[in-house]
This record gives sequence, structure tokens and C-alpha cells, in this order.
Amino acid sequence: MTGFLMASQRVPLHELPKYFWVVSTLYFIAFIGLSYWLYQQRSLEKVGQTIQFSCLIPFLKGLGIFCGILSVGAIFKELTSENLSILIGFVIGAVVSYILFEMLIQKNTHCQLSLKYLALVVVGFSLLFAGVGLDFMGYGNKKNAP
Repeated sequence: MTGFLMASQRVPLHELPKYFWVVSTLYFIAFIGLSYWLYQQRSLEKVGQTIQFSCLIPFLKGLGIFCGILSVGAIFKELTSENLSILIGFVIGAVVSYILFEMLIQKNTHCQLSLKYLALVVVGFSLLFAGVGLDFMGYGNKKNAP
């Protein structure tokens, strides 16, 4: 089978597509170039900070909170299969991961928390999960159709 490879398949090196090594090399060169450019752009005042570029803080915080929501939600799903307990797990995951990321960013255990931001994150991810769960577009009914 050429094309999409399953994770469990082992492909010998001589059977990889011809352009695989070219694309891999281009990605490697682009990553090294971007890393060098970002290293040159950092300011010396922020060398000791956890995150060098302050414009990335909201994105990385949201990504970390999303991972915490999914992790704790998965634990609650394994413990019980009730939807209410899974939602409670999502909220607990959001609060705990938000507190942990604020501690990491501020490098202090006595961090100042923004309840507005936490409420915005919880409401935003709740709307996201509700939108996926309610299936407004009807994808769940269409996927088994011929």
C-alpha cells in the first residue's frame, strides 16, 4: 500500500517515497533556521523568563489548559461513564492546569490568578465540547451513509 501508512506498519527504508528525504531535510533546515532567528530576536531582559516571547503566553497557556482538560476528563471517563462526571472532570482539569501553568509562568507558588480568564477558558471549552457533542452539522448521521 502506498500513501497513508498505519502506525503499526514497518516500512523498510528503501520503500519510502523518493521525496521523503528531501522533505525531511527541508523541514530540518527550516526548523534550524527558525530556531536561530528566534534566538537572535530574544531580548536579554527576558533570558530568565519561562517563556521568552510574551505574545506566545496566551496560546501556550490555552494549549496547556486544553491538555489538562482532556487528561482529567479521560480519567473521569474511565472511572464513570456519566456525562455529568465527565464535565466535572473537565472543569477540575481546567482549574488545576490553569493554576499549574500560572505557577510555571510566574515562577512562584503564590501566583495571582485571573478568575475572568479562567471563567472565559471554562466557558470557551465548554462551548467547544458542547458543539462537538451536539453535532449541529449532522456528521454522525452522514458518516455511515453510502
